[in-house]
Amino acid sequence: MYAEDEDGELSEPLIFEIEVLEAAYEGESGSALVELYESIFSGNPLVLGVVLSVGLLSVIGTLRLREREEVFVEEEFEDVLPRDPVEAWLPPLELNDHEAILAEFFVKRRESYLAYPNNEEILDFLHNNRKRYTISSYFEVPTSPTELLHEWALPANLRYNVHLDDVRKSIVNTILDDTTGKNFVIIGEPGVGKSVIGFDVFDRLMDRMPVGRITTYSVGNVHEKFGIRLFYDDIPENPELIQVLQERKLKGLVVTAREADWRSLPKEFQDMFERLTVPLFSEDEMLNLASRMLAFSGLMYEPQALDKLAVYSEGSPIYV
Repeated sequence: MYAEDEDGELSEPLIFEIEVLEAAYEGESGSALVELYESIFSGNPLVLGVVLSVGLLSVIGTLRLREREEVFVEEEFEDVLPRDPVEAWLPPLELNDHEAILAEFFVKRRESYLAYPNNEEILDFLHNNRKRYTISSYFEVPTSPTELLHEWALPANLRYNVHLDDVRKSIVNTILDDTTGKNFVIIGEPGVGKSVIGFDVFDRLMDRMPVGRITTYSVGNVHEKFGIRLFYDDIPENPELIQVLQERKLKGLVVTAREADWRSLPKEFQDMFERLTVPLFSEDEMLNLASRMLAFSGLMYEPQALDKLAVYSEGSPIYV
């Protein structure tokens, strides 16, 4: 055998001697194994029947055990917050020509989002009519969930797999149930899942109406006329946007922020929003969350490892 270094040079040859010895059976147990082996392969019907029966029972037992495990997983990971059926969205009445095109544009992009991943035909329509939809806007209705997941650096398979405890369910429902255009800030310590909750609310609202994400600080109030909610992740990172939103007193906003960063913002801006604070998970909820995430990620795990993960994460899902 030769060893090769980083420059491709070979070492002096290393020589090994391998000796293969015939296994020796000693004692009564060894003789019994030899006799059993010879009985099976010599065609002894009695011994052969016993061996086949044991093998068949082992296979049946394994299959039944897997069935039970699959049923358990299905029961464990049922959606914690059922989704509403998709609703038709009607734009406001008495729109001018430009606003009518905007409404048509919002409708088609929402259709693409809802049809994902089978949205190729709608994307083709939007591309082929790009001159009609040459629109400059301060927000964008995404054409697929993957756009938002990528923008917010969230797992690609997060959709329909968001774990919500009672507090997080209450936060989601508070925003979904609002019909006044109130502004909300989803707030909490780093790693508690603010962006995840923001995405889940965004995704559920898309079942009811077009929803947008702010793409520039040059914002207007068109979204208010259409009743469209706008989202922005980690608002303290964009001081120019904060200033414009504060000056124009806009409504229909959902933003996220870390607790410490939010406290440093102008009080007048903070007063524009209703706070929805996301707490750390309990150990029991961390176990449920970890089990769910590992399951939809297709990862195998040992129960002992899951227990340690729930303790070491200290209630923060970012470690999962």
